[in-house]
Amino acid sequence: SRLESLVTNMNNSCLSRQVKEALKIPISKTLTRLGARKFISMYREVDLHNEKLLNFAILDFNLVQRLHQNELSHLTRWWKELDFA
Repeated sequence: SRLESLVTNMNNSCLSRQVKEALKIPISKTLTRLGARKFISMYREVDLHNEKLLNFAILDFNLVQRLHQNELSHLTRWWKELDFA
């Protein structure tokens, strides 16, 4: 039917965008977390996405991002304490 065709085209469009994004930069040459952020945004747009999975991915991303921010803060403080000219 016409509705099925529309849904299929929308899903294909989303899938097509995901594939193009994945092919831009191979996994071995990208920052996994940065790539994860892009795919979280894309997955959110999928009509039949799993809300629990999406929320878990967002929480995980935010947790690791906060961890990296804390580590960078500690490294910056340590470097300043060395007092190199």
